[in-house]
Amino acid sequence: MTRKSLFVAATLLAVVACSGEDETGPPDSNEVTVTVADDQFVPPTRTVEVGTTVHWNTTGTHGHNVTFDDEQSSDVLNEGDTYERTFSAPGEYHYVCTFHANLGMEGTIIVE
Repeated sequence: MTRKSLFVAATLLAVVACSGEDETGPPDSNEVTVTVADDQFVPPTRTVEVGTTVHWNTTGTHGHNVTFDDEQSSDVLNEGDTYERTFSAPGEYHYVCTFHANLGMEGTIIVE
């Protein structure tokens, strides 16, 4: 491995180690982000407080969507597109990408 590769690997390990839960964004923030990547939501599970707005930011190279069990859904999201939803009641909100559900592209927002 080159020094650059070792540095990148060490940096990624440090980020994962310091992150605690698989969360993105400041812990007290009322806005958090989920990345819509190729065939996965990252992180797949988020725990947030009531009143939090979750932003799904698309980095994947083909179309995705965010479709909840309660039938709320985004339009088709292509690279660079964003979808957001504010959660005003406690509960577990399960969602999938209907185009890639067969590949396990799903996630859950837990609102406390």
